[in-house]
Amino acid sequence: MSGVRLNGSAMAAGDGVVLRRQAPQRAEMKTSNQVFEFAIEVFVRGHSAGRSRTFPYEVSRIGPLWVMRDAPRKNPRDYRKEEWIAHDVDPREVDAIARAHTRSRFFVCAMIAQGEPDEAAQPRIRLSIIDCSRQKASSCSD
Repeated sequence: MSGVRLNGSAMAAGDGVVLRRQAPQRAEMKTSNQVFEFAIEVFVRGHSAGRSRTFPYEVSRIGPLWVMRDAPRKNPRDYRKEEWIAHDVDPREVDAIARAHTRSRFFVCAMIAQGEPDEAAQPRIRLSIIDCSRQKASSCSD
């Protein structure tokens, strides 16, 4: 007896069951923050695809941050700068996470949604830059 699978359960043909095709269920994005997070993911994956032309450029999520970086290389000197993407995360937390997980030099991009006041992010970014400049130059990211 041939069967048809619908929503994970097997049904035998001829059981008098009408099979309806259901639209794929998709998580509804209820807030603008979720939409912006999705836009960041699309940007990160697209940018990494373009950077992968010369050597594979990986995308991963570490905590609240996205990181784009080279796939493992034989020679650590060949690594390009890592790109860490943050949205609505405290700069000290960004710095701590990036330093704990980086392979080489890195920089951070703070994403700000359209209509979101950038003045609110600037003091936090400046604070992070000042903290970084007070440390030894060799331990600071470029």
